[in-house]
Amino acid sequence: MKLIGGVGSGGQGVVALRDGVDSRSGDGGKGGGFERFQQQAASGNQASRQAGASSNQASRQGTASESRSTAQANRESTASQGQASRQQQQDQLQQNRQNQQNQMQTSSQQNQAYKQENRQDAFDDAYDDYGPRWGGSYYNYSGGALAAATVIAVGTAVTVGTMEAMTTPTATQPAACTMTSVTAGDATYYQCGPSWFQKAYVNGEMSYVAVAAPSGF
Repeated sequence: MKLIGGVGSGGQGVVALRDGVDSRSGDGGKGGGFERFQQQAASGNQASRQAGASSNQASRQGTASESRSTAQANRESTASQGQASRQQQQDQLQQNRQNQQNQMQTSSQQNQAYKQENRQDAFDDAYDDYGPRWGGSYYNYSGGALAAATVIAVGTAVTVGTMEAMTTPTATQPAACTMTSVTAGDATYYQCGPSWFQKAYVNGEMSYVAVAAPSGF
């Protein structure tokens, strides 16, 4: 408290200043203190509002940043899952195509084997009834015209390769024989030198089987 001395009507006087308010100013002094109080209160409220606004802005920015990060992570996860799913589908389609090709190839090979077996059975049946009978042996051609001049025993099989060697000349020797074909009845006969043949499958391979000469030859 600040005291200021002065002289009053009685010869004594004291003027007291409380909290910066001059007691002599009467109501005017009181009014100035209230205005300063209001200014201080307003300043405090403004500071509080600014602090609240800053806090809210920071909170909104943090929430927005977190939302963006979460959305980005979700997009990346979805894209990764989509890519993995597409790759899995492509792999499955490729595997299905490969399996289908393998099945088709296996089926084709089985069909060919069945057809070959059926043809062999048909030839075997036909030659059992009407054609040459293979005696179980093969003719071993050693080369030269003398070998071909020998009559090959009936029932002996001559492979296609051996027959080609017998009927094809080389640089060192002529062909052992010249093949000719004759049709007698419903059968076709092939002559090479003194021997006669008919075609037949032997052990699944087309061969020439030695037979007796057709009637009239």
